[in-house]
Amino acid sequence: MYFVYSLLLGVAAIALTPYWLVQGLRHGKYLSNLGERLGFSFPSLKQVSNPEGSILLHAVSVGEVLSGISLARRLKENYPDRRLIISTTTITGQALARERMPFADAVIYFPLDWTFAV
Repeated sequence: MYFVYSLLLGVAAIALTPYWLVQGLRHGKYLSNLGERLGFSFPSLKQVSNPEGSILLHAVSVGEVLSGISLARRLKENYPDRRLIISTTTITGQALARERMPFADAVIYFPLDWTFAV
Protein backbone atom coordinates (compact mmCIF):
# COMPACT_ATOMS: atom_id res chain seq x y z
CA MET A 1 0.00 0.00 0.00
CA TYR A 2 2.86 2.39 0.81
CA PHE A 3 4.29 1.71 -2.65
CA VAL A 4 1.03 2.84 -4.30
CA TYR A 5 0.92 5.94 -2.08
CA SER A 6 4.54 6.81 -2.93
CA LEU A 7 3.91 6.20 -6.62
CA LEU A 8 0.85 8.47 -6.66
CA LEU A 9 2.72 11.12 -4.70
CA GLY A 10 5.57 10.96 -7.22
CA VAL A 11 3.19 11.27 -10.18
CA ALA A 12 1.50 14.27 -8.52
CA ALA A 13 4.87 15.89 -7.86
CA ILE A 14 5.93 15.47 -11.48
CA ALA A 15 2.59 16.84 -12.70
CA LEU A 16 2.85 19.85 -10.38
CA THR A 17 6.50 20.64 -11.08
CA PRO A 18 5.71 23.29 -13.73
CA TYR A 19 3.35 25.06 -11.30
CA TRP A 20 5.92 24.98 -8.49
CA LEU A 21 8.62 26.25 -10.83
CA VAL A 22 6.50 29.17 -12.06
CA GLN A 23 5.44 30.06 -8.50
CA GLY A 24 9.03 29.78 -7.33
CA LEU A 25 10.31 32.10 -10.03
CA ARG A 26 7.44 34.61 -9.84
CA HIS A 27 6.87 34.77 -6.08
CA GLY A 28 9.96 33.26 -4.48
CA LYS A 29 7.98 30.28 -3.17
CA TYR A 30 9.10 26.66 -2.87
CA LEU A 31 12.59 26.98 -4.36
CA SER A 32 14.29 28.56 -1.34
CA ASN A 33 13.48 25.60 0.92
CA LEU A 34 13.55 22.77 -1.63
CA GLY A 35 16.67 21.22 -0.08
CA GLU A 36 14.94 20.86 3.27
CA ARG A 37 11.71 19.57 1.75
CA LEU A 38 13.63 16.87 -0.12
CA GLY A 39 15.61 15.99 3.00
CA PHE A 40 18.99 17.00 1.60
CA SER A 41 19.89 19.68 4.12
CA PHE A 42 18.52 20.93 7.41
CA PRO A 43 20.78 23.85 8.34
CA SER A 44 19.12 24.48 11.71
CA LEU A 45 19.45 20.79 12.69
CA LYS A 46 23.23 21.08 12.60
CA GLN A 47 23.08 22.80 15.99
CA VAL A 48 21.09 19.91 17.51
CA SER A 49 23.72 17.75 19.14
CA ASN A 50 21.61 14.67 19.85
CA PRO A 51 18.50 14.43 17.63
CA GLU A 52 17.63 11.00 19.04
CA GLY A 53 14.79 11.32 21.53
CA SER A 54 13.86 14.76 20.23
CA ILE A 55 10.31 16.05 20.28
CA LEU A 56 8.97 17.08 16.87
CA LEU A 57 6.06 19.49 16.81
CA HIS A 58 4.56 20.09 13.37
CA ALA A 59 2.56 23.22 12.60
CA VAL A 60 1.41 23.64 9.00
CA SER A 61 1.11 27.42 8.90
CA VAL A 62 0.52 30.60 10.89
CA GLY A 63 -2.61 29.54 12.77
CA GLU A 64 -1.10 26.30 13.98
CA VAL A 65 2.16 28.00 14.93
CA LEU A 66 0.24 30.53 17.02
CA SER A 67 -1.86 27.85 18.70
CA GLY A 68 1.19 25.66 19.32
CA ILE A 69 3.38 28.22 21.09
CA SER A 70 2.15 27.45 24.59
CA LEU A 71 2.31 23.68 23.95
CA ALA A 72 5.86 24.00 22.65
CA ARG A 73 6.88 26.11 25.64
CA ARG A 74 5.39 23.59 28.08
CA LEU A 75 7.08 20.67 26.29
CA LYS A 76 10.43 22.45 26.55
CA GLU A 77 9.86 23.22 30.23
CA ASN A 78 8.70 19.70 31.13
CA TYR A 79 11.36 17.89 29.06
CA PRO A 80 14.45 20.12 29.21
CA ASP A 81 16.78 17.23 28.37
CA ARG A 82 15.05 16.61 25.03
CA ARG A 83 15.56 18.69 21.91
CA LEU A 84 12.46 20.49 20.62
CA ILE A 85 12.22 20.65 16.84
CA ILE A 86 9.45 22.69 15.22
CA SER A 87 8.50 21.94 11.62
CA THR A 88 6.29 24.03 9.37
CA THR A 89 5.04 23.83 5.80
CA THR A 90 4.61 27.45 4.75
CA ILE A 91 7.10 30.31 4.50
CA THR A 92 5.00 32.55 6.76
CA GLY A 93 4.60 29.76 9.32
CA GLN A 94 8.35 29.24 9.28
CA ALA A 95 9.08 32.94 9.86
CA LEU A 96 6.56 33.13 12.70
CA ALA A 97 7.89 29.98 14.37
CA ARG A 98 11.43 31.38 14.30
CA GLU A 99 10.19 34.67 15.74
CA ARG A 100 7.85 33.35 18.44
CA MET A 101 9.66 30.15 19.47
CA PRO A 102 13.27 31.14 20.11
CA PHE A 103 13.37 28.46 22.83
CA ALA A 104 13.09 25.71 20.19
CA ASP A 105 16.33 23.93 19.36
CA ALA A 106 15.55 23.94 15.63
CA VAL A 107 12.89 25.17 13.22
CA ILE A 108 12.75 23.26 9.93
CA TYR A 109 10.54 22.83 6.89
CA PHE A 110 8.62 19.58 7.05
CA PRO A 111 10.07 17.23 4.42
CA LEU A 112 7.97 15.73 1.67
CA ASP A 113 6.57 12.33 2.55
CA TRP A 114 9.04 10.13 0.70
CA THR A 115 11.31 7.58 2.36
CA PHE A 116 14.52 9.21 1.10
CA ALA A 117 13.40 12.68 2.30
CA VAL A 118 12.16 11.69 5.73
